[in-house]
Amino acid sequence: MTTDVAVVGAGVIGLSTAINVQTTIPGARVTVIADKLYEGTTSYGSGGMFIPSITSLPNESIEDLRNWCRESWNFYRKLSLSPEASEIGTIIMSGYDLVDQKLHPKDPLYKEFVFSTEELSRSELTDLGFQQFRTGFRVTTIIIFMRKYLIWLRKRFEENGGKIEKRHLNSLGELSGQYDIVMNCCGPSSAQLVNDNRAYPVRGHIVRVRAPWIKHWFLTDGHSYIIPGEDLVRLGGVKQVGNTSLEVDPRDTKAIMEGVEKLCPNIKGAVVESEWVGLRPGRDRVRLEPEIMHFGGKRLPVVHNYGHSSQGIGLSWGTSVYAARLAADILKSGAKL
Repeated sequence: MTTDVAVVGAGVIGLSTAINVQTTIPGARVTVIADKLYEGTTSYGSGGMFIPSITSLPNESIEDLRNWCRESWNFYRKLSLSPEASEIGTIIMSGYDLVDQKLHPKDPLYKEFVFSTEELSRSELTDLGFQQFRTGFRVTTIIIFMRKYLIWLRKRFEENGGKIEKRHLNSLGELSGQYDIVMNCCGPSSAQLVNDNRAYPVRGHIVRVRAPWIKHWFLTDGHSYIIPGEDLVRLGGVKQVGNTSLEVDPRDTKAIMEGVEKLCPNIKGAVVESEWVGLRPGRDRVRLEPEIMHFGGKRLPVVHNYGHSSQGIGLSWGTSVYAARLAADILKSGAKL
């Protein structure tokens, strides 16, 4: 008998989960259901840098974070070194993680995964113009050009026989009786879709500029960042809880530009090409767990995989691997948890 699986959400978490379900449950018919596709997803506007941190998920298990990051890093590393790297949109690039807060860990989470990490000396910080920071690290990691990566994920999913349905859901109960199991990767809408009062949207704003002379990325714990891509340089950042407007606010644009110019004065003069606003899926910790839900007397097995906050790139492939394994275990056990 064929297993029918629905994946709710078409961002990087949803598409990664769908592909891993295809791999983990051979022969399954997998359908991605989402009301927003490609540029409508939060993933589309992401900076795309693998630089996982514990600060956005303060209540998360460190061991879980390490496991998810390890799966993600191994996957991205292979992609970045493959002949298809240009199609996928992966770039190996060095940059600077600059720290002002005293509580920042001496050994950041990404240290055991990225290609290299080297703490900057006080004289190096001064020579580079970063003397205002307490410490900093020179890091070589991977940057993913999300506009290409999302297309590549969707192509891989559809080539494996997957289907995509553009559809708005008010409840997961609408899928009851149609699918054997549902993978819930609903992102910012999780508060409404599954009544999760621990989930909340976090507004982000990115300014894309043309600055071909910028060849390194810069990140601060004060949220300002500069991330070069294949065509444009992405500048941020904004993390606003409670603001759900998707309109560009000139005040945010001004704050972003002032922040990055203070960080890297030679960005001044860059020509603004476009701006993007989106809502990150905020939560105190990732929700990665199975649940048996009941709708009108019908039982629906669900695996939740959402709430990655600003760590979607660093954790997306790893949590998707684990979510697919959970789904396979539920199906093998006859949906008994």
